[in-house]
Amino acid sequence: MSGLGRFDRYWTVESLRPWVLYAIEAFGVDRVVFGSNWPVDLLFTPYVEQVDAYRQIIADAGLNTADQARLLHSNAERLYQI
Repeated sequence: MSGLGRFDRYWTVESLRPWVLYAIEAFGVDRVVFGSNWPVDLLFTPYVEQVDAYRQIIADAGLNTADQARLLHSNAERLYQI
């Protein structure tokens, strides 16, 4: 999941929340990988703010730490075999 800033240049955590939660609901925590559309996303927001928004959304959703880790890095490690 990346590049959401392309469609909502003035995004907030609240405007991204439905998209993030829908993707997790539709595909499950084992099939979603967070990423960035870097460096293009830098036109809209600093990288750290984008990552912090994703972290806040999944923490507020009540996902346990293992599921949060899957979304933020473990799925990518598994899928890309790194």
